[in-house]
Amino acid sequence: MAFCTECGSNIADDKKFCSECGKPMKAVEAPVQETARAEAAASVETIHTAAVTAPASPPIVTPVQAAPVYTGEQPPPSGSPYAVMGVGSYVGVSLLMSIPFIGWLICIIWACGGCKNHNMRNYARAFLIFMVIGVII
Repeated sequence: MAFCTECGSNIADDKKFCSECGKPMKAVEAPVQETARAEAAASVETIHTAAVTAPASPPIVTPVQAAPVYTGEQPPPSGSPYAVMGVGSYVGVSLLMSIPFIGWLICIIWACGGCKNHNMRNYARAFLIFMVIGVII
């Protein structure tokens, strides 16, 4: 049972207003509840302090081989998928892809990603497009 703080009459716990004076009931907690709440707050503070002061384990780093990004300041190394093709390479690849049937097959394979060098792959795609246009005309 709760007591009204204005008139002092007994009020049921589930009532929000005093039945005698009509004043709203203020939440008055029992001392036992206040003690339990203080103990809970202290335990939460202890857990929070322990979590903050606990040493963090170092993150696990797994090495990943990613393709390097080149900014244009230096040419990519020769084994890189972005290695620059020289003029001789372009002439040789053009002559190879100009061979009937075998060259066209190589051109299709390289255009679909069958080579590691991105420049050669893109050149094979362009050459394949020109071949298709030539066949259509």
